[in-house]
Amino acid sequence: MRKTLPESVHENKFRVPTPMHWTIHRHFKGNLYLELGSGLHSETKEPLVLYRCLYHNELGATWLRPAPSFHGTTPDGARRFQPVGTLQTVPPDSLASLPEDLRGAEQAHPGTATFILRLPDDTVVSCIVTRSESLDRTRILDLRTLPSRRRQGHATTLLRATMGLVLHQAGGGAPEHRFVSGSAASHTLFAACGFQPTAPGDHESAGI
Repeated sequence: MRKTLPESVHENKFRVPTPMHWTIHRHFKGNLYLELGSGLHSETKEPLVLYRCLYHNELGATWLRPAPSFHGTTPDGARRFQPVGTLQTVPPDSLASLPEDLRGAEQAHPGTATFILRLPDDTVVSCIVTRSESLDRTRILDLRTLPSRRRQGHATTLLRATMGLVLHQAGGGAPEHRFVSGSAASHTLFAACGFQPTAPGDHESAGI
């Protein structure tokens, strides 16, 4: 049985007065990770970084690493984790400030959450709109990228980061949480993130 959310939760989730943001990093070996936060080790007071894999990792999705190591370099001088963008929420009163090519009617629907991908040079290149249909089901309503920035992997990065954040906030990414999309975005893009065709026009994924 699907666990439904109270209407008040549908209306208020992610409806924050100021944007929230999380940094997306590329590891020097190539994979993407979402930095979720930081804290101190309770015994040693060592600073730690909490981050999540944006790909399937059989060993686990969420990891802790000492901050000096996370922000440091490899023996050959390369940055271990290179920031490649920021996942950011867009409050309802800021939707009109998005580039015209990233605006859609879905953003005005009650209970939706809008996220953008902002590059290190501060350019906003992609936008995604989600809605929590229940405690274990999230629908992707819209996913779009600036025409001049398409086919550069930005939409896939934004989709993976958004899914990773939702899974983390759902309690570590329980396997029963499902993502559903009827977006007109490329089926190849969704397939790369584990989506499979279900009902006509819909694709579904259990996450990354």
